[in-house]
Amino acid sequence: MHPNVIVVGGSSGSLEALARLFKDLPADLRAALFVVVHTAPDSPAMFAKMIGAYTRLPTQYARDGQRISRGTVSIAPAQHHMLLERHAVKLSSGPKENRFRPAIDPLFRTAAVFHGQRVIAILLSGYLDDGVSGLLDVQACGGTTVVQSPEDAMVDAMPRNALKHMKPHHVAKASSMGALLEELVEKRTESSRKYPPERLLLETATTGALGADPAVMDRLGSRSDITCPDCGGALWEIQQGSLVRYRCHIGHAYTSESLAIQQKQVIDQTLEIARAGGKPCAGRGRPITEHQCL
Repeated sequence: MHPNVIVVGGSSGSLEALARLFKDLPADLRAALFVVVHTAPDSPAMFAKMIGAYTRLPTQYARDGQRISRGTVSIAPAQHHMLLERHAVKLSSGPKENRFRPAIDPLFRTAAVFHGQRVIAILLSGYLDDGVSGLLDVQACGGTTVVQSPEDAMVDAMPRNALKHMKPHHVAKASSMGALLEELVEKRTESSRKYPPERLLLETATTGALGADPAVMDRLGSRSDITCPDCGGALWEIQQGSLVRYRCHIGHAYTSESLAIQQKQVIDQTLEIARAGGKPCAGRGRPITEHQCL
């Protein structure tokens, strides 16, 4: 079995890394590539064109239901998670994870469950730790993990957090990743199949959906005393090795770091509204007329 699904995640500083990674990829690469970069909701649809300028591979924004095709690059569009199924791509406007939509973890998680050993997951430059959980999922399912060397990253937090919580198969500079990927794609994997753990199957089933049964959430983790800063609902604590994560039944998900930042942001918004004499909505800290929970 040869790896033939490559998933890439990045945030601040990752465009430069992507340019160095893609420029050396051959036009006949026998793998499908999927890229998530944190983008603002109103981001102009230029990213696919920018990436396309650095590679000989056809590059496009992903479309819901498109077939997984080797030798192509698909970019997650703004305001949509990009999820992988067995043969096709699914786009979801479901709840944010780690404060972003698109987020890296949903792509890595679904790739791990449906493609197992065929997956190569790459985490590039960025703040905080989105993508770390997904890398752990890929390893749990027998896939290969690659992390940009922190010294090579423009923003080193995401690579450093990955190295804090796991031991990836490869740590490399972005400029050497193209050659590494070509080698990995051509290398046959001989390891035995690894079945996804129950937690991963349950979480994948709820990824992108709007709402999960609390009984299912109880199987994912333990109920915490913390409420979701996005919707005000209960949060379940999920232990993934040394990584602590939180998820509500609506589907908002956070690492402990992203949760702390979102909580502070909501408090700051609430204080601003109070000073302005506004009327905050429950659990969100925004005026009722601006309430967009997802």
